Amino acid sequence: MSLLTKFLSLFRRPEPARLKLDSRDEYWREAAMCALEPYLNLDRISPIEWDYIAASLALSAECQSMAFGHDCIPNPLDAEVRELKTKLKANECAHEEREREWSKATAEALRVRSGRRVFLRDGELEVDP
Repeated sequence: MSLLTKFLSLFRRPEPARLKLDSRDEYWREAAMCALEPYLNLDRISPIEWDYIAASLALSAECQSMAFGHDCIPNPLDAEVRELKTKLKANECAHEEREREWSKATAEALRVRSGRRVFLRDGELEVDP
């Protein structure tokens, strides 16, 4: 069994009425010829076989995005995770800002020297030395 026969046996032959060729198939025919040229005697392949190969390649190219998920709807869980990470970061920033304001207000109320930080550790009020 020749390499060409093995290659063509991988594809199911469409009925002649279903094999619809358009101008793009010339591109796919040339692509197949370039790819197979080093391995086959191209004269042994009939024009109908080239049309079939070109149509198969064109169909494969059209289905590629579906096969690899490029055109699929994004995973809603990924979108939710991104949204929650954004909210968490915003909450962390807001918490740090409230903590700085509290520390400053507490330091002023206790008349702690400027530049020293007031904070809570294990429920105890502490001041940086």
